[in-house]
Amino acid sequence: MPVRKLAAFLVAVIATVAGGHQVGAQEQPPGTWGEPDGILEFDTDFRWFETAYNADIEELSPKHRANHGWYGTFDRAYMMVNRPETESSYTQGDFGWGNRLDFGYMGDDDRGWAMTYWSLTGPNAYDINTVYRANVINTEDPQVPSAEPPEVFDQYGQLLPRRDRDDHEFLERVYEVKDSLNVIEMKGFELNRTWRLESYRKGGLLEPMIGLKYVKIRDHTENDSYSVQPGTAQQADGSLAELIQENFNEQIDLNDNEMYGGQFGFRYIKFQNRFTHSFDLRAFAMQNFQNSSYINRSTDTYYNIDLQGEIDGEIAFDDSNRTTIYKHGSEFVFGFDLRAETSLQLTRDINLRGGVQLIDFAQGILRGPVRGGNTTKLEGTNAITDQNVWLVGYTFGITINR
Repeated sequence: MPVRKLAAFLVAVIATVAGGHQVGAQEQPPGTWGEPDGILEFDTDFRWFETAYNADIEELSPKHRANHGWYGTFDRAYMMVNRPETESSYTQGDFGWGNRLDFGYMGDDDRGWAMTYWSLTGPNAYDINTVYRANVINTEDPQVPSAEPPEVFDQYGQLLPRRDRDDHEFLERVYEVKDSLNVIEMKGFELNRTWRLESYRKGGLLEPMIGLKYVKIRDHTENDSYSVQPGTAQQADGSLAELIQENFNEQIDLNDNEMYGGQFGFRYIKFQNRFTHSFDLRAFAMQNFQNSSYINRSTDTYYNIDLQGEIDGEIAFDDSNRTTIYKHGSEFVFGFDLRAETSLQLTRDINLRGGVQLIDFAQGILRGPVRGGNTTKLEGTNAITDQNVWLVGYTFGITINR
């Protein structure tokens, strides 16, 4: 079939199908064809940046000024998190950055849905002691390009392998011995059913809510050590070679808290000229499924030099090993999420807002080192499985149609 005839045939088929649907839609009552209505309608005109005039704002009652339809928000958060109880400085806190996304819908019948996703990356507070390796200085490391064969030096005259260089910029000849103070990551998701009640006498609106909540908290605890001492290695002829043994040991506890549960609360809104003040309170209760991974990683480096005297030693060989132990348990968690925010209406749908937030997990969080015990359970170890975690800080962001 020629291309032109084929194209004409396809156009005719599409027109027929489209026309048939239009005729059918006229003959059937609304909803027969499953047209989306209510929450599935996304009928925004996208005129988010249209100017909002003071006269129009003042003429609207609080009930009519509160928006309907889809809305979205994005906030950055700068939050302080308390340290684990296993730290001697547990009364202190450290700051980390986070994000919060709100997305939802409020229908004309004043019933809707609200979803929230938030994450916090940090704080990442360590005590770090940078120690020099046993053979810090290598007199064979040239300062100018060399004409030696490429298996000894690279094209820039740098010594190969890289670990034998004196340049500390690459961290090849130093170890960072870490002692964690407060290293934590969090993320959460919640889905709520919301209602908007009649406005109060002074213009406030109340939006009760009830829903489901998920939170994951990962606590990272690390304690490293470094030592240098005499060592021996058996040679091929059976004799023992006198060496220097350098040991770098990392002990890491990764504690995952997976929490599932529900919550209820409310959002109170008050309009004042171009400003919108809001107060949110959520109380939650969840079951926490705790999983711990204890990682012990040890690296031994042997040098063919004596402890006394020469420090320009060659690496005889490296040896490393890693072991991982898993444990698990569960705890009950309850707490609250409190927010207070004020937003400024810039355009018809865009608001710029800022506020404060406080989240408290009152009990049931696993943090700190997990050592000891002969089973896969957390019982019988020195772990503190029933700690609290609180976060407090500032938020700022934008809203669309809320």
